[in-house]
Amino acid sequence: MGLPTLAELTMCPYCGADEYYVRYTYSGQGIYARSFSGDNSGVDNSGMYDKLVMKPGKRAFCVDCHKPVAQYHGEFE
Repeated sequence: MGLPTLAELTMCPYCGADEYYVRYTYSGQGIYARSFSGDNSGVDNSGMYDKLVMKPGKRAFCVDCHKPVAQYHGEFE
């Protein structure tokens, strides 16, 4: 028997938690700039994740008991 979809759940069927998480795989490269002086408050690293590729897993997990609770097909299932 397979896992239900997220649309079929309102809470974790095991512990009753109302939140879930999805594991992602990340790949790519980023640039992290630093200052030679050690004062990095003005260093702009806002684009450090721009080239990162995120791939979601296929299952959603309960945030409390960490059991797989549903199939995951993306944010807008």
